[in-house]
Amino acid sequence: MKRTSPRLGVGGSDSMQSAWRVWSGVEAGKDGDFSAMRARIVTKFDLCTGCRICELICSFVKEGGFNPGYARLRIETTEDGLFNDPAVCVQCDNPACMRVCPTEAIYRDLVTQAVVLDQGKCNSCGLCLQHCPIGMIQVNPGTSTPTKCDLCGGDPQCVALCPTGALVLVEILGAE
Repeated sequence: MKRTSPRLGVGGSDSMQSAWRVWSGVEAGKDGDFSAMRARIVTKFDLCTGCRICELICSFVKEGGFNPGYARLRIETTEDGLFNDPAVCVQCDNPACMRVCPTEAIYRDLVTQAVVLDQGKCNSCGLCLQHCPIGMIQVNPGTSTPTKCDLCGGDPQCVALCPTGALVLVEILGAE
């Protein structure tokens, strides 16, 4: 069974898995500092039915229309159609996309700690697309500019509306 791309989620042998817990939205980071909290979306491919509600709600929230081609995440399906794997930006600790951006259009948001792309500063050079190790920076088909997940300002709607729980927002413990 050939997959459309390698599995990039959180596996049982992933050493970071033990450092994650479900995001409560209430608890503070170390010493009560909320600004130090970082989160990312973790996917559970075994719960994903391939309904693509996540892609639809993402495109609606970000672009104002229901078109999966405009979503900041994607569902990857095996050739035989038996498995669906949500692919999302992992909000890297040391993002290559941010390091290579010549205009500093990609930065870590001080409030949400998400890696964010500022379209106003972006010159569409494509370096971020080339250097994202998991291919989660994509070109917006309507504007031909790069786009990426920004965790919806800390309240990702794909997670909120996933009917099966295949997408979960987790806090990264010990994040700087």
